[in-house]
Order: sequence, then C-alpha cells, then structure tokens
Amino acid sequence: MKVASIVTDDTAVKSAAFQCADAILTRSLQSEESQPTLIANGLLVHMGLLKSEEKVQPISDLQGPLILLQHIFQQVYFPRSLAQLFIAFLTRPNSQLERHAHLQHQILQ
Repeated sequence: MKVASIVTDDTAVKSAAFQCADAILTRSLQSEESQPTLIANGLLVHMGLLKSEEKVQPISDLQGPLILLQHIFQQVYFPRSLAQLFIAFLTRPNSQLERHAHLQHQILQ
C-alpha cells in the first residue's frame, strides 16, 4: 500500500509502481503457500473498504490504489476467483470511492 499511496497519473511513477506491484504480487500469488484471499483482505483493509480488528490506518486517498488495482486486475498472476470479492467491496457506497468514481467505473468494466 505504501507504493500505491504515491501513484499519480504521472507515467513514470505509474510505470515504476506497476513494476513493483507485479514483482511482489507475482511471487505472492503464485507461490505454493499463497493465500490470495488473505492478500485481498489486507488490501481492502488498508484501503478502508473492510474493517479490521487490528488498528490499521487506512490510506487517506484512494486514487493511487485504484490506479494500481486497475493494472493488477488485468495481469495473468491475478486470480480471477478474487474478482467477485473486489467487486463486492468496490460497489458498496463509500465516500472515498465516490471521489474517484471514474477510476471505480474503469475497474468495474
């Protein structure tokens, strides 16, 4: 989430963030010990879309995470089984998501 928090529309920044996310998530999601649902839950918690029993400070602006999610969802390493989980949370009413409705809409396409 640290990387996602700095993503903007700047092409160089997006490219670097995409490379970082791809490297981390390819390894995380394709390992034998992978637990994709736990990874997805962690992302949703840090985005403030899912509550956690632990004290997690959600990211204050979802622009970067939404840009990164849009990229991640199109990658081969992303398990299609997680799509419905993310759709469920991305379609719930949320003021942070409403601020970036255009990105939310692009992801849900």
